This record gives sequence, C-alpha cells and structure tokens, in this order.
Amino acid sequence: MSKVDLNTFAIATLFASNTLTLIYPISGIVVFLVILSLILSIFVNNIYLFFNNGKILIFSLILVFIFIIQISFTFGNNFLSNYFFNFLIFGVSGIVYSQLEFSKELLYKTMSAFGLILIPTVATYNFGDRLSDSIDYGNWMGVSYDVLRIMIPILILCFFSKKWIFKILFLCALIFYINIQLNYGSRGAILSFLLFYFSFILIKSKNLKLTFMLSFIFIALLLIAIFVYFFQSIENLFFMSKIVDADSGDISNGRYDIYNRALDGVLSSPIYGNGIASYEKLYNNGYVHNIFIQVGYEFGLFGIFILIYLLIKPIYYWRFISRPEAIFLMFLICSGFIQLIFSSFYWGSQYFWFLFGYLLTNRFLKKASCSMSAAS
Repeated sequence: MSKVDLNTFAIATLFASNTLTLIYPISGIVVFLVILSLILSIFVNNIYLFFNNGKILIFSLILVFIFIIQISFTFGNNFLSNYFFNFLIFGVSGIVYSQLEFSKELLYKTMSAFGLILIPTVATYNFGDRLSDSIDYGNWMGVSYDVLRIMIPILILCFFSKKWIFKILFLCALIFYINIQLNYGSRGAILSFLLFYFSFILIKSKNLKLTFMLSFIFIALLLIAIFVYFFQSIENLFFMSKIVDADSGDISNGRYDIYNRALDGVLSSPIYGNGIASYEKLYNNGYVHNIFIQVGYEFGLFGIFILIYLLIKPIYYWRFISRPEAIFLMFLICSGFIQLIFSSFYWGSQYFWFLFGYLLTNRFLKKASCSMSAAS
C-alpha cells in the first residue's frame, strides 16, 4: 500500500471510530482506535509534517496554552479536564489528519465497506421499545449519528460506482440505513442527510456557489428556528413523534432553557467569553448543545468571528473549488458539524477539527486527490 492509501485508511478509521464501536462496545475502544490510527499516520509520514504549518501550529499551541492556564487556576472542574482530554485525542488528530495527502475516493470506499460490515450489527441492535417511558433517546441519538456517517459515503458511491453490481449493493445498504433512521433516527441526523443529498445534487449540476450559499442559509435558518422557537404542535409529525415531549410539545427536548441560560452568560462577557467549560462548571448540567452558543460562551465574539469566517470561506472561493472538493466539504459539514448545532460538544468532534484545519489552511483549494472528478 502507498503512503496515500495508508493515510486514507487512518483518516477513515478516525472518522468511523465511533461507528465501529457498535461492533465491540467496550469502554475506551474509541480512544484506542483513534490513537492506533494516529500512530499509523506518524509511522507513515515524516513527523515534521505535523509542525510545518504555521497556522495549525499557532492555533493548536494557543488552545493548549488556554487549557493549561485554566486547569492551573481552576479546581474541581471535571468538565474542563474532560474537554482537554477530548481535544488532545480527537481535536489534535483531526487537525493533523487534515494536512495529510489522501484519496477521497478510497476514503468513501473504506467507510462504505465499514457500513456494509455493520449491517448485521445494526439490524440486530436493541433499540428498545419505542413506546416505553424509559427509552434511552440519548442512545438512539448516538447510534443515529453513527449510522449517518456511513450513509453519506454509501450515497456517494451509489452515484459514482462504475459497476452496476456495486451500485445495487450500495443502494440496498442505503435503503436499509434510511429505514433505521426513519424508525430510530434523531432529527439532526435526518436533517443532515437531507442537506447532504440536496447539496450533492446541486454539486453534480455544477452549481457550487448556490450549494455553499444554501448550506450556509440552512445553518442560519436552523439557528433562527432554535431562537424563535415557534414549533408548538410538532409531535404529530411522522418520525418526530418518537423524540418530542408529547406532554409539552417541546421540540427542543429541554434545550431551550439551556440556550437561555447560556445566552445570558454570553451577554455577561460578550468580547472574550467566560472560558472553556465554564458553563458546565456553573450549572453542572451537561453541555450547551449548540456550537455557536458554546463558542460564544467560551470565547465571546472573537471565537464566533473565527468560526463564521471559516464557514463562509468556501462561498468566497467557490470559483476555485472543484466538485470533488465541494462534495468532500459537504461530507464533513453534514457528518459532523450539523450535529454540533443540536447536541454534543466540539472539543471531542474529530469531524469539526478536521474541517477546522482543512478550512484554515485552504486545503480545499488544492488539486483534489480523487479520481471522482472524471466521473462527475
């Protein structure tokens, strides 16, 4: 195998690390898979590759410095230590991998192969009784996003596979996973898949600027919907009925109160923020469930500016982005970033940090290392 192939396999393992734990769900297996892939990438590549980009090195060192300073002067904040650990494992790996040479085509094939292998596991997975009051929706949400991350590569190969036998195989797998999502999927995962599908169709029609603009508008509308909070009788919709509080009609599942408290904290220190994991320390009630609010709470307007700047870069440079690169960017956004608008925290998201490094260093403007350009 070539260096590019080994890099691609390492990145696929990083991206699918949470998904692969469905096969062997033991404590620490995700960390083990990520560290294993990182060791592989260090062995294959020159270690100096990880330090030769000034932007990446400076941002990484600044974040580590902030963590160390806060840990030194903050006592009893287990959330801060947890975020630091997550950043060192998933964040650093994601940033480092974003600078490696890899094949996007092989990445989709590898992750799709993982998806095919996982079908028996997902088919026999115990989701529990949907009508039970004690159902673990958090478990559903985790599996839903795990499934999403292999559905998108499978969808891509449904279009780009040259042999009909593989097209049919991937189509059958996609139908299976769509059925899982409709029965057990979270709203964020379903919205992410729909966003990717329509973006993918637009990209194939060569309308890249419209794709990136609509994607940015889509994210903005999600945020507006969260803040306006106008859904009141959503529980009667099809797949929503399983994940909405039927008694109160609360589509936010309690997030609305969390957002209000977090926004109060943002307004109390709007310029520089309140520090990493300060919300979790103050309320001892989990994370903020929204990346924009969490970044604003922790780093203020300065952090929000950097985040929005990175997200709109593809719109500004759309003329210089190839279609394979556009598809890959949407893969990153829909596989990891949309989830952060509804749940989870960005410190432990390998997709977010890979996207961060990829956009920060303008990797999306370079020649695509993927043969799909000919097929598209």
